[in-house]
Amino acid sequence: MDIGIADDWHFPNKPEAGRRLSLPARALLYGESDVVYSGPLYRSSSINGYEVTLYFDHVGGGLKSFDGQTLSGFAIADASGVWKWGRAEIRGDMVVVSDANVPNPTKVRYAWGDNPIFSLYNEEGLPAASFTTEADNR
Repeated sequence: MDIGIADDWHFPNKPEAGRRLSLPARALLYGESDVVYSGPLYRSSSINGYEVTLYFDHVGGGLKSFDGQTLSGFAIADASGVWKWGRAEIRGDMVVVSDANVPNPTKVRYAWGDNPIFSLYNEEGLPAASFTTEADNR
């Protein structure tokens, strides 16, 4: 989602797409155990007061924002289902999302929708995949 162009299947950065597509083959088929082959993938969440802590697999050398600035693309909601852009902060290998206007959060979405806002990567430069924690509440 980060190397393409919205509404254009013919994005210009094909070498990077090819490099990224080679990573799972190198790690899983050829056994290169030092290769990080995925960006952060949402695993689970926990709620503590007004904060939702998000846990990830494939954090590699750690989590970071793409540009070193504040994370963006995280929306938070309570049981009413009204979504607000949340404040997201990296804490170790986790991301904590909160919003003062959502005192009892129940769910979080990241990079949700067509041509989404996103900013979370691992240190290896691979972007986090879009997700919603709503599946946790089945």
